[in-house]
Amino acid sequence: MYKRLLILFAFIFIVCIPGYSQYNTERLLDVSATALDNKDYVVVIQYCNNIISNRPYLYKAWFYRGIAKQSLGDYTGAEDDFNHAIKLNPYVHELLRERANNRMNLRLFSQADQDYGKAIELSPDNKEYWFNRALARFYQHNIKQTRQDLYYILKRWPSLPNAYALMTETYLSANDTLQARKWVEKTLKINPYDGNSWSILGRLNLRQNNWKRAEQAFSQAIHYTPNVVNNYTY
Repeated sequence: MYKRLLILFAFIFIVCIPGYSQYNTERLLDVSATALDNKDYVVVIQYCNNIISNRPYLYKAWFYRGIAKQSLGDYTGAEDDFNHAIKLNPYVHELLRERANNRMNLRLFSQADQDYGKAIELSPDNKEYWFNRALARFYQHNIKQTRQDLYYILKRWPSLPNAYALMTETYLSANDTLQARKWVEKTLKINPYDGNSWSILGRLNLRQNNWKRAEQAFSQAIHYTPNVVNNYTY
């Protein structure tokens, strides 16, 4: 009888403990996600450290910890975590998005370009990915491909002000002030409250030595985006 009780106890232990461990891990992942939403990044890292030490094959733990590190400015640490997450599951476009965003912070624009491209393949209707890839290409001074992406974006999402603003920047960088003015005016027509576009117009007027209009444009830029220091110092 005693022997049977021992066998039964051992069976219950073998069956129940792994189940509890699984529940505990899932619970920790849920708590980590909530902490991430609440911007408790140190807490996220602590929870994810616990998960990773016991179950390193769970990509979400690496992903959450990567986002937390990125938010705290540890871009190198975040890169490593995102690499692990993507290695474990390369078919989640959000992972590629976050690594691409992190690589923009690291000024690894070519690699960010590639990640946004892969994210687009997995989620082709995401305008954020299209625009961010165009931005990565602009920072690589690849104006032709930047404009190709922007024309595609404007064809599908014609009311996206950032796309018009970036198109303006491509012409400013090429010293084509005529086309730059055309595009910045389109931007302001769509969104007259966009401080960035007013700032671009101010810089354009400066290039044309139109000081009065430049001052007016920068005044508007400061009104809509008062925390952008450059608008005060041009």
